[in-house]
Amino acid sequence: VLYNHIGLADFYETIHNSARAISVGAAQQKNGTLLITQAVEMSPVIHRANSSWGPPGIAREMLALFPTLAQVRIVRSWAAPSPFMPDEHPAIGWLPELSNLCVATCFHLTITTIPVVSKLIAGMILGEAVDPALDEFTPARFANK
Repeated sequence: VLYNHIGLADFYETIHNSARAISVGAAQQKNGTLLITQAVEMSPVIHRANSSWGPPGIAREMLALFPTLAQVRIVRSWAAPSPFMPDEHPAIGWLPELSNLCVATCFHLTITTIPVVSKLIAGMILGEAVDPALDEFTPARFANK
């Protein structure tokens, strides 16, 4: 029984700058179902189907870490598009062309980032000074490119 989420610390290094990558994470539901993640493939088009390499690759990585799962079988899998900005960092802030549109998009580890970023974005929308920590994520970094 897993009482906590297990995730590898190299998530960002694994998925960034890779055409295909597997980063293992695991969590267990109350009914015993083990949820494992994730295979990422960078693509200029949106795919909504599982890849032929993803589930078997995830299974291999899980077995390398947890050999006791050798008798566990994959029952089902799912796929969802995950947006990336060209520089693989999120975009947070006001759009330079539309002064009334604030964006927060392309996050890849939302469980740990969304509570903090939500507070910062709410402050932006309410007219507070933009936290300097968000400067590198401004959508303006793509203006005039």
